[in-house]
Amino acid sequence: HYVVAKNSDKCKIKTIKSIPANSILVLGHFYGHPTVSTNKQLGDLPKFLLDNKSKIKLMIFTGDIFKTPSLNKWKNLSSVFKQNEIPFLIAPGNHDYSLEKLDQQQEFKTYFNFEYPISWKDKNSFFIIEDTNSSRWSLSKESHQLIKDHQDLKVSLYIFSHHILIGEMEMFANSHTGKPKILPLASELLLGKEKFYKKTTIINGDTGATDYMYPKVCKSLDDLKIIANGFGPRQDNEILVIHENEIFSYVL
Repeated sequence: HYVVAKNSDKCKIKTIKSIPANSILVLGHFYGHPTVSTNKQLGDLPKFLLDNKSKIKLMIFTGDIFKTPSLNKWKNLSSVFKQNEIPFLIAPGNHDYSLEKLDQQQEFKTYFNFEYPISWKDKNSFFIIEDTNSSRWSLSKESHQLIKDHQDLKVSLYIFSHHILIGEMEMFANSHTGKPKILPLASELLLGKEKFYKKTTIINGDTGATDYMYPKVCKSLDDLKIIANGFGPRQDNEILVIHENEIFSYVL
């Protein structure tokens, strides 16, 4: 039942050379991109946004945007997106704020004022963004209730988080900080609620941080697909692109 893959071909994710109109883009472990530096905290992202702003409907960061965040960095990030009139959302990672650093946590939550889990429906898709810092590498009770309340066999479910959520993939995580001793198996994660939807895709961002780690790992079980995808010190880092209920890969 499982398909374990470490590349786009076996994940059945087609690589595209341009961003289609009306796309949702997903970026994991952004600060790992080789164009990011102390003097260029957003790397080549501003140019990419400028070149593609008419095509991007929404950008979702699956955590670890900055290695060491600050209020000024959050302001700069927001400013770039505002200039290009592109909305963005964040599934926070352990570098975006730490539960052990109350000032950092307060700074993130006060500046963005996100209420997790974030959810919305768009045509035949239902989206959930989870804060797995607070929920400790798991889906919150609120997310499980949302999944149950919005069940529809004509709708595709998408869940975004920073942390890897299943035991079969924990070895690919960049960090094990805060990880519980045991993670559920893919077959246990949604307690059968994946069958409430046409298909379910879960995208995590905590992988690929070093050149010896896989930038993309996938697990498939029937109509459930779990993808971990993150930037690192390599020439070809991939953004995931959701377009017309299909997932593609674009090299940034």
